[in-house]
Amino acid sequence: MARLKELSRDEMNADQQAIYDKVMASPRSGFNGPYKAWIRNPKLTSVAEQYGAFCRFENSVSDRVREFAILVIARYWNADVEWWAHHPIALKSGLDPKIAEAIKDGQRPAFVNKDEEITYDLILELADRRRLSDATYGRAIAEFGEVQLVELMAIIGNYFAVALTLNCFDIGPPDGSRPMTG
Repeated sequence: MARLKELSRDEMNADQQAIYDKVMASPRSGFNGPYKAWIRNPKLTSVAEQYGAFCRFENSVSDRVREFAILVIARYWNADVEWWAHHPIALKSGLDPKIAEAIKDGQRPAFVNKDEEITYDLILELADRRRLSDATYGRAIAEFGEVQLVELMAIIGNYFAVALTLNCFDIGPPDGSRPMTG
């Protein structure tokens, strides 16, 4: 973590320790990624943890589509921790490794699943154009319906925020790898 000193639990105040303990007791794999920055503000960390828990564990979007979306965002923003953390989860959730490799290589995958293709187009169109065309919206609403599309947008927004935080503070994977940036 190049820009912020990583805080040990002992260096945290009582509010920080409480949210740290909550995150560590959650289904997450540890206190990694954006939490290393967000912990500076325990209230922010608490809100982000709740929103992130919804986006990761408590919505109706399939695990495969959610994890696919996270990988697309990780590649778009070159967010090493996002890729490092979610690539194995994406494969476990049923994402074809060839799809993941195409994304990692910055190439449009040869899609088999319509929901992945629509998710890919949705993310890149919103990121690149800042708007969604009627055609892409029509495909997305037909595929996911209103509730899932709203939830998918929450997932996308959450992981964009995660990627921006990771990149701002140069937070890399705990193992020192840099899958997106070398």
